[in-house]
Amino acid sequence: MSKTFLPLLFLLIFSLAILNADAGERPPKIHALVDIAHEFTFYFDGRFENAYLKPIGGVDARCWSVLSAAYLSNINLLVIPQGNTPCPYTADDLKAVLKFVREDGGGLLMIGNYGIFKGEKDFKLNQLANRFGIEFVKDKPKGKLRILPNEIIKEASEVQGQASGILQWREGLPWRRLVVDEEGRAVVAVREFGKGRVCAIHGSGLLSDKPKDGEAINAKWLCPLLQWLSANKTIDPTKPPKGTSPEKEKIVEGGLKVQYSAYLESYADEIVKLYFKVAEQLREIMGVPLAEGMNTTLILLPTGGGGFSSGVALGIGVWWGGFPENPYAIIELIGHEATHSWVLPFPEPMWNEGIATYMGIEVGKRLGYVKEAEESRKGWASACEKIDPNYNKIDISQPEQPGLHEVYMAKPMWIWDRLREKYGDDIIARYFQTKRKLIKEGKLKSYTADDCVAVLSIAAGEDLFDWFNSLGIKVSRERASIKFEK
Repeated sequence: MSKTFLPLLFLLIFSLAILNADAGERPPKIHALVDIAHEFTFYFDGRFENAYLKPIGGVDARCWSVLSAAYLSNINLLVIPQGNTPCPYTADDLKAVLKFVREDGGGLLMIGNYGIFKGEKDFKLNQLANRFGIEFVKDKPKGKLRILPNEIIKEASEVQGQASGILQWREGLPWRRLVVDEEGRAVVAVREFGKGRVCAIHGSGLLSDKPKDGEAINAKWLCPLLQWLSANKTIDPTKPPKGTSPEKEKIVEGGLKVQYSAYLESYADEIVKLYFKVAEQLREIMGVPLAEGMNTTLILLPTGGGGFSSGVALGIGVWWGGFPENPYAIIELIGHEATHSWVLPFPEPMWNEGIATYMGIEVGKRLGYVKEAEESRKGWASACEKIDPNYNKIDISQPEQPGLHEVYMAKPMWIWDRLREKYGDDIIARYFQTKRKLIKEGKLKSYTADDCVAVLSIAAGEDLFDWFNSLGIKVSRERASIKFEK
């Protein structure tokens, strides 16, 4: 061996030793799977990852299917948030989760918001929690929350946000209190279980007190806790975690793909029927068919908290408004979300949300729910008129500011009511027909409030710019890409 090679060899060995030492001190990379099949929320469909996982090098995937169909092989943290839902944990679900923790060494994080769904007898998350010897109890915590001394959270800090209840377990089980109320009752607890680790948190309000913003209010102690939970299972950090789509899928009339988990099977047929009834009415009111490729997929969501439209896909919360006992609310919801797709390829610049709800209300009337639809309309109007009593103050062509949501919803409805009174009910159809004819994707980069009023003027056969400006809406015929000529 040459004299030159020996120093190089020692340098290589020394460098590897340093790298290995650093790797031993470095927290494990987290591959999380977040269950949104028992209860869907937008917070756990991405905001949780941004708030608590990405800052510590973690990443998540989402489980839209039954838990027993989830891919857990390259996951070291399973996150199960759940509040008021009827979706159960099947025997196969429980078996899969127990194996993941006890045999594979995975970490389980259960986040509960205690609530018993109408017609049910138990808080569903306790079906899983009981297998680990713990229970979510509805008793409210008292006083200020505090972190007890422990080896997991080395830099203890104040606890922000609100807990939903307390946690209880039988004496003798190895559960440990991490966060307690002023009486010492646990709201966050952990334990070892086989090769893995488990944590229960009673209250998603401890993760974020403003779920829409997704702010990480307790990162100083929650991030180390997530790292501790996931530390016992080895994953391949070069391969991302794998999520699952709803495992039930069927193709119905017109090629519409309907997706749902087995937990929601009892809702599927009725919601599909309502979707087609709503779509038929929307087609008549708006005077145009769906743009090509829109609303090709209908996803049933386990929530009463609304839905979404991606253009291509609609997500509908299946117990919104007390469905199936009270159909009107979900008719309005389907109409709202479907309208978001119907107005494409360019969303409406002044009233994207307002016109969506307006269309939902109008569809509800057409399907026989006149009283419910009028109550919904009056509710928005009443809230708006406290802020903009004469509908001539707030400029809805500008981005919505805090405290003005009711105006941005109701003022467009009031405008369309006035337009229909003057130009006929079919002004809505004439507007969208004119928009489809003149506003072509690829020719315009954006569709502005100025363009919107120009198109509406063409549909009405009258220049409407002065009228919109009299309502406090600052639009300009000169700025519009489309020109109205008398």
